[in-house]
Amino acid sequence: MQTVKVLIYVVRKYNETAEISKQIENVIQPYLGKEIVGFRTEITRSHHGGIAKENSFRKIIEIVPKEERTLSADDLVNLWKPLTGDIKGLKKLIIQKSRWGQSSGSAVEVLILENNDSLRVQTASDVLDAMKKYPELINAEIDQPLSLTEDKIDIDRDKVKRLAINPLDIATTFRASLEGEILFELASGNEHIDVCLSVMDSAKSNMQSILEIPVENRANYLAPLGDLLTIQKTNTATSINRRDSRRVTSVLADLKAGSGKTPVQIAQDLENGIFKQVVSQQPSTSLNFDGEVADTRESKNDLRNAIVMVTILIFAILVMLFNSVSRTLIIMSINSRELESLCGYRGARYGRRGDQ
Repeated sequence: MQTVKVLIYVVRKYNETAEISKQIENVIQPYLGKEIVGFRTEITRSHHGGIAKENSFRKIIEIVPKEERTLSADDLVNLWKPLTGDIKGLKKLIIQKSRWGQSSGSAVEVLILENNDSLRVQTASDVLDAMKKYPELINAEIDQPLSLTEDKIDIDRDKVKRLAINPLDIATTFRASLEGEILFELASGNEHIDVCLSVMDSAKSNMQSILEIPVENRANYLAPLGDLLTIQKTNTATSINRRDSRRVTSVLADLKAGSGKTPVQIAQDLENGIFKQVVSQQPSTSLNFDGEVADTRESKNDLRNAIVMVTILIFAILVMLFNSVSRTLIIMSINSRELESLCGYRGARYGRRGDQ
């Protein structure tokens, strides 16, 4: 069965994303049981199931086999696009056929393996630019997890040493102000009640109020946390994808309709272009292909190995039948020449038919 991929980005808040997805489903539902077998909605999910942007969702629509429907997949795509144009709140809408058998649904998938975050991000940006400029590709994007803004806290070691403050006391005070510190337990029948020490909600409403909480030093003096800590805003990914013990980022793109090149040919062009440029500048970075390109190359290698093994097996059987290596070589050479002549004859014949 074939599938149709729907990628949607909305400009509203994440709690309204599901409501907009229902409006898309209302457009698709009349075709259930006819051209459509079913559909699956993935909200805030990336191509491979990880957490993505909170204002995006994907729909995988499974359609019946070609011989059991009157409309083609392209006809369905062209039919649904105008019907979704009146839905408010949509920022970007992509409806297209997906690649059969691939989890990402894209024809070309580049894997960037690099543990250095800055180098991996820069490489992903360069590969994305190259794929956007490639005339046979469309909808190029980086498949990256959701990033959240976090506060990175560091201790000013010189000041802490000068004020004779134990770093463990700083960590304990900070933890107690955020989530509380268990002092003791009270037994109540078969249950245990934890008695926690914490601060008032108004004292931990934001980071600035938390930094005003004091911590005690060895001389029983109090110093606010803000004088002992440095805060730095950082963007941290919610998940880390790894391949072969290295961090990986995927860059995906789809084939343009009517493209004259296969994904393998496009992969060769990328390897001769942006891949060589990146590897020459960053030797620690590895660039590979996944999905359809990797499967096609693997199947070609398996076919080549199978041909070699069959040829060796035929040669061994003929040697046992004729009890002569020279006769076997003569017979196999004659058969190979006849096969080449037959292929050449049929190719010329089909060529003349095409000219007519």
